Formats: sequence, structure tokens, C-alpha cells
Amino acid sequence: MQKREMWIQGMFALLGLVIGAMATYVYTVSVEEQKLSFEERKVGYADFFEAGVKYRESEVTYRKYRDRKERAAKAKENGDTSKAEELESEAETLSQESRRLYDKASFRIGVFSDAAVVRAIAEYWRKHAGYLNCKNRPKMLEDVASYQAMRHEMQAEGQVEDKDLILVLFHCILKE
Repeated sequence: MQKREMWIQGMFALLGLVIGAMATYVYTVSVEEQKLSFEERKVGYADFFEAGVKYRESEVTYRKYRDRKERAAKAKENGDTSKAEELESEAETLSQESRRLYDKASFRIGVFSDAAVVRAIAEYWRKHAGYLNCKNRPKMLEDVASYQAMRHEMQAEGQVEDKDLILVLFHCILKE
């Protein structure tokens, strides 16, 4: 009898060890996925904010360019166009950098962020950004399906409507 009891106790100990190891693994994977999602959201938000700053800088630079355009025209008459070209080039560079950061941030925010954040950005852009209608509705719906699947896999909080996610990711308005 004593051998049998020892064998049963050994089996329970082994079973407990296996269950404990599995639980630890599942918990660790879950925590790491949450960390990854949080880090991607942080990077996305930082890119978004930096893009806003770059956009504002490009607006200021462009305003300076427009304000100096008259003087540049006079300088051009005298053969000196370098200042006007320099300001125009700087404004274009900042604008391109802003667009790149917004695009990068939009994808991170679209995939990793809470649904409320995606909806808020989409609503703001719908009202104020002046984006055009999407050209190919069926393709947009096919494209967004893969991003919805990514949101699901990354366990992003909440459900985002396709039209909102398309606006945030692709910067166009999906008509019903």
C-alpha cells in the first residue's frame, strides 16, 4: 500500500509541476503581449505628437516664406533667389516629415490603440481634415479586414468600425 500511495503522491506532484509550468508560461506570454501593445501605442502616440509639431513648424516656415515672398521677388529681380528657395525647401521638408510621421503613427494607433482613441481621431479628421472619399470601396474593405484581424490578435480594446479604421489608416472617407 505504501508504494501505491507514494506513486499517487508522485503523480500529483508531477501533475502540479506541469500545471504550474503551463500557467506560468501562459501568464508570461500574456504579460509580454500587453507590454508589446503598450509600447507600440506609446511609440504611435509619440510619432503622432511629433508629426503635429512638424506640421506646425512647416506652417510657420511656409508663413515666413509667404511673408518674405515679396522681398524674395525683389531679390530675384536682382538675381538673388536663394533665400526664397531655402524657405520653400525647408517648408516642404518639414511637411514631408510630418506626413511620414502621421502615416507611421496612424498605423500603430489603428492596430494597437483602444477603440475610443481610434474613433476620436477618426471623428476629428472627418470634421476637420478635409480628406477625400476613398476611391475603391471594395478594396478598402478587403484591406481593413486584415487590420481588424491584427487588432483582434493584438487584443486591442474595443471594436472599431471599418469606416473609422479606414479613415485613420488610409486617410480617406468610406462612403456607405
